[in-house]
Amino acid sequence: MNRLIRFAGIATISALSLTMMSSPAATAAKKQPGTVVVTEPKAKNQFYDEARAITVDHRGRAVVAARIGFNKVAVYRMTKKGKLDKKFGNRGRLYLKTKYEPIDVTTDRNGRVILAIASNPHAITSTARVIRFTANGKKDKKFGKKGTFQRKGFKVSGVAADGSGRVIVTGQHSPKKGRNYGEVFRLSAKGKVDNGFGTQGRTRLAKYGEQETAYLGTSFKRAAIDGQGRILIHTVVNKGILTNPEFGVTRLLSNGQFDPTYGVNGIGYTLSEWFVGVRANSAASSDMALHPSGETFLAGDARSVPGFLVGRFSATGELAGPMTTVQFTKNLLDRAVAAVPVSAGRTVSVGEVYQGGKYRVGVMRTNTDGTLDLKFAKKGKAQLKVRGHKDVKAVDAATDGKGRIYVLATAEGKKYGTSASRVTVIRLKANGKIDKKWGR
Repeated sequence: MNRLIRFAGIATISALSLTMMSSPAATAAKKQPGTVVVTEPKAKNQFYDEARAITVDHRGRAVVAARIGFNKVAVYRMTKKGKLDKKFGNRGRLYLKTKYEPIDVTTDRNGRVILAIASNPHAITSTARVIRFTANGKKDKKFGKKGTFQRKGFKVSGVAADGSGRVIVTGQHSPKKGRNYGEVFRLSAKGKVDNGFGTQGRTRLAKYGEQETAYLGTSFKRAAIDGQGRILIHTVVNKGILTNPEFGVTRLLSNGQFDPTYGVNGIGYTLSEWFVGVRANSAASSDMALHPSGETFLAGDARSVPGFLVGRFSATGELAGPMTTVQFTKNLLDRAVAAVPVSAGRTVSVGEVYQGGKYRVGVMRTNTDGTLDLKFAKKGKAQLKVRGHKDVKAVDAATDGKGRIYVLATAEGKKYGTSASRVTVIRLKANGKIDKKWGR
């Protein structure tokens, strides 16, 4: 995902191939302005179209990464009006024939698309690939080896591009045997590891040292780059099924070293168990939004308290007020999955809301002090559905230069396990109302 927009602020494998197939359609949902559903043609072994990540480039074009069935990754680019962009790939989309899964997508200042995919992202170990496409949707052979950088033993979580075209790659070092680490490295604009970053080209964090093995340990999630070139990373520590997770923010200097002005005693990160009210109500985070002020917002949920998590950290890494939740329904399944910064230090959170046996998309906006912004949508909140689909599950979100909000979701068909499950993009105006110009 392109965090610059959002906070406004080694080898290829022959089995991975770029394929050109019959064009899908991107159409407005029936009698539902502001909602675009991408319809893929039916294909063998295609049971599920699953949205994964969204960004908005510097020209206001939405770029979406999705998994199509079990052996295909799709990237779509849409025009400002929500139509598939015919100037990108094959009439607005490109496909990778691979069993790898899409993890994140971003763009750089030249409009090039950077895609992160992973093999077996939920296994003990994984292989990461970072692929760059030109602005017209072709493999960029000036990047890595024929357009691809590959790293084994690394679970990729996110990619972010800086103003020089370099790519920040975050995730977890996860070998088959040995210790795990949260790890971040930087690729040059040519797709090579930048050895001047961190220590020997990488920065690692393992809060619990040698105890971090297999599925347990510290992981760097998505990153954002601030106006000073510092890198802020959403960080999570998994300590096991029956324990509370730790989460927070890590800040690195532009050279990859931990920022000594951030976190407790200048260690460069803020990581802890966090609670909503009493200790039994442990919280978990899903995403981070970075504001121009340097403050960060963490979205997620709490174990025993319904609603979207509101967690705010100061520009020096201190908790700015108690962790709280904003309730949509009384169901504990409600949770925020994405957060994007908007004007005046406010934050929009997007997530899943479960009501009446169906999932809906929930969107809310909070003020700088964490309170609900009653000027947004209907008293600060909105619930969204897609006609013709039973469940709509939010996946990601982004904003453009005009403050409009792009909600990425998977709209599931009335019959589960069919190709009726579709990649969906809903656009809201800055005030939280449906943007009727989207998808017309």
